[in-house]
Amino acid sequence: MDIENIISSSISSGIIYFYIAILVVFIISAIIVLVNLNSKKIELENIERELRKMFMKRTNLILALHALAKPHSSKTDMIFKSIMDYRKIEIFSSKSMNLAEFVKLESKIHYELSFIIQYINSIDVLTNNWNMLYIKDNILLISEELWKKINSHREKTKKYNKVLFMKNLTLIWIFFPFKRWIEI
Repeated sequence: MDIENIISSSISSGIIYFYIAILVVFIISAIIVLVNLNSKKIELENIERELRKMFMKRTNLILALHALAKPHSSKTDMIFKSIMDYRKIEIFSSKSMNLAEFVKLESKIHYELSFIIQYINSIDVLTNNWNMLYIKDNILLISEELWKKINSHREKTKKYNKVLFMKNLTLIWIFFPFKRWIEI
């Protein structure tokens, strides 16, 4: 009888240890997933802040373009009107817009900026103006950096959403809800 009690108690304690081991593995994996998810979220927020700053930096160069082109053309105010309106929207509502809306507005600004640069290139006096060349180079440089940042944001968003999907397959989502990141 003693041997049967010892065997049954060791089996039941083995099962308890097995459940405790499973619970410990679950808790450790949940912590790893949550730390990974949080670090990716912080990366995305930092990239979004950098994107907004870069967009604003590029948009601030519009005033310099306008100032250089105005003395040489009577149509300057008319041509710059729509981009100045977009610039006002960008300045006053950029904090309230999500990144997708902000990028949509910036694409409109980029389209107008391309048109304005083509227009300025048609003015002979400005084609060899060093200030104008400097501003155009800065705009192109910032636009190239923006493209790289946007691609980086897309890649990191896909990774974040993938980890979020894996987290949601487990029971962790009940205790730690994270929202899905919008791809731009």
